[in-house]
Amino acid sequence: MGLRRLGAAALVLAGTLLAGCAQQQAGQSEVYRTYAKIVANKVCITLPHLRSEEKLFSIYISERGNPNRFIIRQYPWQKGKYLAAVPGKCVNDFNFPYVIGRGYDVAIQVADPAVATASGATQGRVYSGAFALWRAGTKLHVVPVI
Repeated sequence: MGLRRLGAAALVLAGTLLAGCAQQQAGQSEVYRTYAKIVANKVCITLPHLRSEEKLFSIYISERGNPNRFIIRQYPWQKGKYLAAVPGKCVNDFNFPYVIGRGYDVAIQVADPAVATASGATQGRVYSGAFALWRAGTKLHVVPVI
């Protein structure tokens, strides 16, 4: 894993771990909840309560109970290539291979490029959540889990 990927992974994982903190400490990312739903027979992860200047920074998705099934990706983080974070719009999950009957944890970091350092480091905000994927008849369903 390259240093850039490892850095992105560390940012997302650190933000995810902060979800258990009782209060935000200086330098820690704020943590919010993701939502999952089914759109066009596919899992759609959305982020509510976004600020207009926020852009997608990184995503982490893992299958519960299977340490070998996860992705960590950083979205383009260069001027002119940022991906807007749009409330209620499906976030690019890089075609993660979800399996019916399994549970998933998700962490997505958004940030304002105007406050990022030259290296791209930023406090930003982290959205996290968990869900299980089920099929009822011919329809897929997501169920939030804790």
